[in-house]
Order: sequence, then structure tokens, then C-alpha cells
Amino acid sequence: MTLPPQQTVYLVDGARTPFSRQLRRNSLGETVYSPQDLLHITSRALLSRYSIRPTDIDDVVMASSHETDCTHLAEVAAQRLHCQTSLSPQTFLANEHAGLQALSYAYQAIATQGKSLVLLGGVEAINAPIISASDELSEWLEAWKNASGIAEKTKVFNKLHTRYFHQRDKSLNSADTLFTQQQSQAEAIASEFMVSLEAQAEYVNLSQRRLKYAQRNNTLCNIAAVYYPDGSSCSTDENLITLDPESLKQAVQTTPYATGLITHSSVAQATEGACCLLLASQEFVDKYKLTPLAKLSAPVSSTTNQAVESSLNDSDLTVAEIDYWEWEEASAAEVLALKQKPLFQSLNSFDHVNLDGGSLALGRPCAAGQLRTLLQLSHTLNRNEGKYGLCHFGFLKNKSSAVLLESVMGLNS
Repeated sequence: MTLPPQQTVYLVDGARTPFSRQLRRNSLGETVYSPQDLLHITSRALLSRYSIRPTDIDDVVMASSHETDCTHLAEVAAQRLHCQTSLSPQTFLANEHAGLQALSYAYQAIATQGKSLVLLGGVEAINAPIISASDELSEWLEAWKNASGIAEKTKVFNKLHTRYFHQRDKSLNSADTLFTQQQSQAEAIASEFMVSLEAQAEYVNLSQRRLKYAQRNNTLCNIAAVYYPDGSSCSTDENLITLDPESLKQAVQTTPYATGLITHSSVAQATEGACCLLLASQEFVDKYKLTPLAKLSAPVSSTTNQAVESSLNDSDLTVAEIDYWEWEEASAAEVLALKQKPLFQSLNSFDHVNLDGGSLALGRPCAAGQLRTLLQLSHTLNRNEGKYGLCHFGFLKNKSSAVLLESVMGLNS
């Protein structure tokens, strides 16, 4: 049986919130937005630019690398937008690949399953630190409860020790666990490729300078402001690192056996945020006379960190033919090690990599950040008249994914 030809998949447009460690909280620190709220803010901002109706959407796909407060993201999004009731929304959760899994599903829904318009979203929400009560703290609380009178309570209070609060189970906070694993991986890369602390600090500063330049010149695209009930608002990404150059170089020990080759600042920090994209078929683009941002190739994944090679081979392209890159920066060591890999020797500098700042400046809200790279790269290609762009996503255990974009201007040239 002959299979029908695959449909072309276009990235029509996208929107995102700012990325910040306190995005869901107002100026008093009160949590006023849920992950579902952040997705709704971005999806409404995105759809408001077009005459597209929510009932035109024939699939809703959402993702988060965490599960807490994020179950049924897609179902809630479809209901709040008043999409068709016949939809079967899909939610991908609880792993660092969730955003790419959602993207692959949305891509195939159009390419091979006949869907016309897919709303794709990713969100990340930082949960409050969890402190488990140690036996000592439990005993102290019991003594405090049973104490009567000011004098006796003062005596018990004076026995309170800071060590009682250090019994924290990191397995309860997946963001902390992921960050620790990323530190260990960065340490190994820095050791293997002899990437110095000074070089990492310099790259972190470069990422920060690019972010600030992009903010001043409004090249960070389609950011939907978040407004709070107390009258405050957030419309720009948080500047995560404000340390002096010497502090950037201070090494950390990731394990008892680590060589101290990385700093806290050289590994991407967790942030909150959401991003939504509209993917459409050629038929839908023609019907509504849309001008999409870019044409997408199928996402490629690799368990041996060879996703870029596979993506280039599938498209019959070389590194030299890629005009711009968005490299999701898990760490500075990972990016700096590229120059020592044979495939990237033609990449003489980072002038065409992460032009507007990467994860080391913006933070890394995994699922939302993965979709942000697609949105930002498509705008980078168009404003600089580039033809091909490639997004790279690195994961733990040498896994990686890559997505090739071809600009609409490039298609018409």
C-alpha cells in the first residue's frame, strides 16, 4: 500500500510570557497564577493577532517537565479557549524531553494525520522548596507545643538549631535534582574538553550582554505581559546573573570527586514561564492567507548526542549552510566544547549562535524554553534574511534533539 505524502508543517507564529523565577507571584510574593493560567495568557495573546477562531484548532498539545500542578494541561487549555469538544488534547509531563515530545507529536499530527492547525504549548512552574521535618525538629516542635508560659517557651526557643531545617529530600523537588545532574554533566564536559573557569565566565557574560542588548532593541519577540491583581506587571525577562566577574569564576564541587571546573552561574538556572506556538498545514496557510514564520522539518532525536548530524544528513546540508543557531545552553562548558568537535570546526565564532542571549541569561524553563528557541530562531532568520536555522536541545546522558527551520523568505528566494 502506498502511503500518502507528508504534509508540509509551518510555524505560523508564537507568543510567550517573560521568564522569571517569580513569574506566578505578585509583588507581595503571593501565588496568583497557575501553570494553566500562564498557558492561557500566551494562547489568548497568540490567537488575538489573527482571525483564527478557537474552533479552527483541531489539536491541542501541551507539555511541562514537572508533574505537580500540571496534569491535564491540554484539556484545560482547550476548555478555556472553547475549542471543539470533539478534540482529544494531549499532555506530556514529568521529563526533560517533554517539550520536544509535544513538538514531535504536534508535527506528526499535521504531517501524517491530516490535522490542519495545532496549538502547541509548554509551561514551567517552580514549586516552593520542600523542607521535611527531621527527628530533631519534630522533637523541638513537640516541646514547643507542650511548653507553658513565656519563660518556658523562651527556654525551648533558645534550643532551636539551624541544623534542624537542613533535612531536605531533594528527590521531592525535581528542579533541584535536574540542576544537580546538569552540574555533574557540565563538570565532565569541562574536564574532557579542558574548558577553563575563565572561558565559562566570559561566555556567561556574553549571553547576558546579548540578552540586555536584545531587550534594549526589542528583538525578543512576542512577549505577552503578565498583569497582577495588585496592579503590578511583568513584561521583560529576569536578568538572572548580576554577579561580579570574580564571583562568576568561583568553582563549585558537584561531587566529592569533582575537579571544580564549573561555577553555579555556568549552568542554566530554572525559571517559570510559558510559550505557545501555532503549527499549520499548507492548506490552512493558503486558506487563511497567512504568512508563516518558517517551515519546520521533523524533529530528530539521538541517544548518542548526534542529533545535529542526523538532522543535517536528513536535509542534505552542512554546518556551513546553517545561517543561525539556537543552542539551548544547559551549561557554558557544553557550548564552548563545540569548537573542539570536528563537525563544528567551520564554526569559527559564536557570532551566529544565540544572538539574543541563551538559557544562561534567560533561564531554562525546560518545556517553555524548548518552544521559545523555535520562535526566537524563526524571527532571527527573518530579520537577518537567513535561510536555514537549527535548534539544538541537549539532555542528560548524552541525549539530544534538533529541529531544522527554513525561513519563508528563504523559500521564496
